[in-house]
Amino acid sequence: MNPHPKKKDQACKSRKLYGWHPVHEHLRAHPRTVTEVYLLSSLQGTTIDQLAHHASVPVRYESPAFFD
Repeated sequence: MNPHPKKKDQACKSRKLYGWHPVHEHLRAHPRTVTEVYLLSSLQGTTIDQLAHHASVPVRYESPAFFD
């Protein structure tokens, strides 16, 4: 049981998703709730990159060190 249940009218101010599948699915299902996407530079042109650009979500391309 969750000791701190979220109230229905309480909006989540900030949420970070990690990993290919969670980010891909969230962009596909709820693109308007995404404020920014961080991707490895090597992932330019991938499905996530295309979904973000199609939804007008800013994409920042970073080095692997950024994600450590």
